[in-house]
Amino acid sequence: MQDKFVERLNKSRKAVQVVADWWRSRGYLVNVPQTAIRPSHNQWRQYVDSGDCYVTHKDGGTQKRFEVKGLSYNFTDITDWPFGSNFIVCAKHSWDNAEPKPFAYMYLNPGMTDAAVVFGHHHKSWTIKSVPDRDRSYAQDCYLSPIDNISWIVL
Repeated sequence: MQDKFVERLNKSRKAVQVVADWWRSRGYLVNVPQTAIRPSHNQWRQYVDSGDCYVTHKDGGTQKRFEVKGLSYNFTDITDWPFGSNFIVCAKHSWDNAEPKPFAYMYLNPGMTDAAVVFGHHHKSWTIKSVPDRDRSYAQDCYLSPIDNISWIVL
């Protein structure tokens, strides 16, 4: 279980770097907090992160929290999204316990050339569904966003 976690974490680091570089190329200031790997699953509470990256406009303003995920299936936009109108935002507990709440989630395709963006201000339109986890032996409640609330961008 721990090996799978570390493998997923390492893959996500590259996606975070791609997103951070994308924002920087547009003149934004980006802070990527350092990530520490928990020694054991029992210690997960002490190692909960507070966001993958924080983006601030170069002229100032509030830092905005972004969550970044690298996905394993190909897509460029809504026309080739492989799951129709289903778009899983995150585990319910992840959003509910997040402080500060994410401004947006950015989901990258495997080539890290395109992203689906879910803005946190749409959270009132999200629904809850129990979703089986392919890496674990249980299902968890997740938030799903209407597909029309997803923004599709080229990185």
